[in-house]
Amino acid sequence: MDSVFEPFLSSLIAELATGIGGIIVVLLRRVSGRVVGFAMGLASGVMLFVAFYNLFLEAAKLLTHIELMIMFSLGALMMLVLSFLKGLI
Repeated sequence: MDSVFEPFLSSLIAELATGIGGIIVVLLRRVSGRVVGFAMGLASGVMLFVAFYNLFLEAAKLLTHIELMIMFSLGALMMLVLSFLKGLI
């Protein structure tokens, strides 16, 4: 039962957060750059937490420490290269 409840609860929280954010935007009409910056920072922090907590710890169960460090470093390098290439285009 727990294997069904946890993903359901997670998606419900995400849906509620999206709905509340949408209601705030509709009610405020104009949103300042500071509010948008804060919201984007908060969202990126949550995504980093989810990626690190869920994906990294799950990968740690499947890989050795050396393999994990190599894969993590390659992923960071790939993000750096893609960020650099996006700036060129």
